[in-house]
Amino acid sequence: MIVTRVLVLLGFAITFLVSAACSEQVGTPIYFQSDRDGQSEIYSIWDDGTNLQRLTTDPAEDTIPSLSLDGAKLAWIKSGNNGTDIYTMNPDGTGAQNLTNGTIPGVIDYVTWSFKGDKLVLSVSDPQVADGNYQIYSISSSDGSGYTRLSQDDTMSHYHPRTNMQGVGYIVSVGDLTKNSLDLLLLNLEGKAMGKVPNETFRTSNDFQASGTSEDFATYQSNGRLIMFSTNASGVFEIYRVEADGRRPANVTMQSDSNQTQPDWGGALDGNTFAYVSDQDGNPEIYIQSSDTRVPTRLTVNDANDTNPTWIKLVSSE
Repeated sequence: MIVTRVLVLLGFAITFLVSAACSEQVGTPIYFQSDRDGQSEIYSIWDDGTNLQRLTTDPAEDTIPSLSLDGAKLAWIKSGNNGTDIYTMNPDGTGAQNLTNGTIPGVIDYVTWSFKGDKLVLSVSDPQVADGNYQIYSISSSDGSGYTRLSQDDTMSHYHPRTNMQGVGYIVSVGDLTKNSLDLLLLNLEGKAMGKVPNETFRTSNDFQASGTSEDFATYQSNGRLIMFSTNASGVFEIYRVEADGRRPANVTMQSDSNQTQPDWGGALDGNTFAYVSDQDGNPEIYIQSSDTRVPTRLTVNDANDTNPTWIKLVSSE
């Protein structure tokens, strides 16, 4: 009898282990927007190019996915006849929730998570504020309450906020898109300007708003010591890596015949691999690359526009 029970328990244990092994996720999901089905929707794909999934399905435009730093929630912008709203959902596409329900005045252009995950940080153009220039705001990530303006300069637009990975503030693209002039500005948690990056690295003058060169879509390495961003300093957009104070810039994509933009180091990353968008194969696709090896790996293969990647790649425990 004892032997029989041991064998039965052993059988359950083996079955459990096999089931766990079969259900174990073998890839890291990267979330992005694509118009491959006629309009912009949110998709996910593993970092080996497999397991493509469509997460949103509705008549509205679903854009700018942003994954929380713990990987538990995905925020995005839904645009329709009633304007723009911020939604959140689980990473598998379930549990969609409208946080703003038309309460945000103007147009929402971008969304990202705060370091603690309790807030969402937005770029919003409100005709009644700063002459319609895009400004940075925050809301509660749980219910959309507490709409608060952070940026304090009415004279310039503020785009594409990203969280400092040491939890001390944000980095935003500031300037005038019509003049092809965006610079990277550091804001503290209250929205006060703390300095610019890359500290005139690519400028021929000392004018912070000089035309002709843009630095945009900044993203922090997990330790907060390095910043990656896209710039058209060489004519096409390339992705550069600099120290947080703007020193020691390095081109990490080296693709002079195409555009590389929208890098995402992804919060709790391994410190090397980043996702980004490139049109080196004819149209915008999602790629990943190590900043050390500089060998690009194409993940999406489609004639549509695949953009705005977001992901979290945890450090391997092996």
